[in-house]
Amino acid sequence: MKNTYDRKPYKSDKGFTLVELIVVLVILAIMAAILVPVLMGYIDKSKEEQCLLDGRNCVTAIQTELTQLYAQQGGSVELGTPVISGGKIVGENNGDDNIEGTNFAKRVLEKAELSEKPYCLLCGLGSNAPKTDNKTTLHDKYTVFFLVYMKTKDSPALFYFNGEWSYSYPRAGKSDKLMNSANVVQEGLLKGKRIQLYSISNEAKKDHGTYGSSTFWEWMRSFK
Repeated sequence: MKNTYDRKPYKSDKGFTLVELIVVLVILAIMAAILVPVLMGYIDKSKEEQCLLDGRNCVTAIQTELTQLYAQQGGSVELGTPVISGGKIVGENNGDDNIEGTNFAKRVLEKAELSEKPYCLLCGLGSNAPKTDNKTTLHDKYTVFFLVYMKTKDSPALFYFNGEWSYSYPRAGKSDKLMNSANVVQEGLLKGKRIQLYSISNEAKKDHGTYGSSTFWEWMRSFK
């Protein structure tokens, strides 16, 4: 008599059918189509949040340095002389200054605790140009009203103007309604005040020209 316990366990050779494999692949494709955009959205949102954090740190660092400067020199700075030492006025309308590499710029980048030198970092204060208007006060010259921040060439451009943050250049599509060609604010709480720009870090000049050139500001206007 054959011992039933000697039987080999039953093993099915049946696998997935072609239809079943196609169904599985279709399900995976649908899941990928749903999840990939969601994941990419999370990544983009995370980058924007980090960019905003960096931008705020830059404003804080710049304003901290300016406050210390004001305590040291206050009203002793003559009209037409940049409040930030090491800068040199470019032109007589805006009095824009390039202060890249100065001690002020180095301290700002250190205080902001950025992971790398920004592709673009500009700040705008109340102008100290010779033709400044009478609505720009001494305190305005030590106050940050405007900021442009880009971490890398491929990062979103972040803009700060009069206490508000945006990923759109404030003047994009507005022509001279916000600031005219001499950087005098045309509307809002800052109306009548002239903004003076300081370039703290501008690696973008290699690709788009210096911050004072028309090509650079045309590039800024592309962020709508």
